[in-house]
Amino acid sequence: MKDELEKTLRVVAAGIDTLKELDVYGQRWVDKMLEDGIIEPGIKVLDYGAGLGRLSIPMQKAGILVTAVDRRRDMRDYLVKNDIRTFLAEDLKKIEGEYFDMAIAMYVFQHMSRDVAREIIRQIANVTHLLYFTIPTVSMFPDGFGKTYRREAEEKGGAIYGESERSMVYQDETLYEDLIKPYFNKITPVKFKNAGMWKATNG
Repeated sequence: MKDELEKTLRVVAAGIDTLKELDVYGQRWVDKMLEDGIIEPGIKVLDYGAGLGRLSIPMQKAGILVTAVDRRRDMRDYLVKNDIRTFLAEDLKKIEGEYFDMAIAMYVFQHMSRDVAREIIRQIANVTHLLYFTIPTVSMFPDGFGKTYRREAEEKGGAIYGESERSMVYQDETLYEDLIKPYFNKITPVKFKNAGMWKATNG
């Protein structure tokens, strides 16, 4: 099973080849999130698109109450074996009525159509008032590259790049209108590594 998961990992996580590397990478992210006060022990966090637990596993070890969601059964099974409360994306309705202090969705929304992403964000907004997410935007790229994708984003509502998988690139100026509104009241950029992180809030 480990070999199959690592084969999948090389597709969904660029530059990471082993589960051990993933653990190190995720721990660094969680340490930084703790340092910056984004998360803290004792809070309830919904990790949407949790994958192989890059963030879920080290967050839980840090005393955070994690509920993970992913569309793949093999990843769900891996998380469950690591004692992470996990649901398949198709079963997200099972957590309706619960409340989470925050949700995170790291490198998730760019790999789906805008309509699908908006539906997921709507569901997330039903269980929390705070969402941290990362997504590629035009400003993240060098000027020449960015200009090309700015034009495509204007024409298509999101550009596609990469040979191995679909990935949407959004415009910074219209990200709220395109993706988040009306499910959260506002979004603000968050300076966090070079990740293109945003915070969506209600209230």
